[in-house]
Amino acid sequence: MMRILLFGGAREAADATTVEVELQLPVTIAQIAESLGAQVPGLKSYLASSRFAVNHEIVDSQFLITPDLPNLEVALIPPVSGG
Repeated sequence: MMRILLFGGAREAADATTVEVELQLPVTIAQIAESLGAQVPGLKSYLASSRFAVNHEIVDSQFLITPDLPNLEVALIPPVSGG
């Protein structure tokens, strides 16, 4: 089980601060995004324009999460706007 932290509009769309997905490692960020969209349809509109962070570093969709990655923290970071 992997817990994904949600922020901003994604948090509101899911009505939750985290979502747990059941995926076997190793897994890519693209696979996590696909699973999130299937599990929480409200997040689908955020996934195309959002970024993921693993252990506080922005990663691309092909980033591979392996079982030996220490202190695993995965977050969905939606686009930010402001002035």
